[in-house]
Amino acid sequence: MKSPVKKDSHLPRKAFHALAGSIIPTVYYMDLFPGSWVTAVTAFFTVIWISFEAARLKRPGLNGFFRQRFGFLMKTREARSPTGVAYMLAGSTLALLLFSQPVAVAVLYFIALGDPAAAVVGKAVGRVRIYRARTLEGSAVMFVVCLALGRFFADISWSAAAVGALVAALAELYSGQIDDNLTVPVLSGAAIMSLG
Repeated sequence: MKSPVKKDSHLPRKAFHALAGSIIPTVYYMDLFPGSWVTAVTAFFTVIWISFEAARLKRPGLNGFFRQRFGFLMKTREARSPTGVAYMLAGSTLALLLFSQPVAVAVLYFIALGDPAAAVVGKAVGRVRIYRARTLEGSAVMFVVCLALGRFFADISWSAAAVGALVAALAELYSGQIDDNLTVPVLSGAAIMSLG
């Protein structure tokens, strides 16, 4: 059966990434619910989604059903591997467990908004390739977006925002076997927290 994953799914996938990825940090930032509730619910959905992914990858019928309906949001390789949603939920859970509220909010926005900005700009106008398909232009945009998010939205200091943004851009640039939806929030959050 031909894969329903479309090659032209870049913009819809990134739009979904930005919208879905912004839900958790927005709810956490606005203090709509106690932080412990946000963490518990995020962890619960992480377990549920990873369990679903494991079942999907073991059962061709379920995988085919899922791909037919959501293939336009998937990368080609995700037909036979976990989707970015699994990594984003895992990264969100770890950020909520490990970091203070401002830092968790910052790094979750880094991956929700900084990563799609880097991808869209890099694909549209990127000319200077740095690593694989990643470009200097895309990485620069990710750094600037993350710096602004950290300083003006999450309200962390300039130095912390700059260090976090730099680590986030590098984690996105050099992402390999481990998905950047996991490495960006964890590594950038650890870098910010190391500054005290």
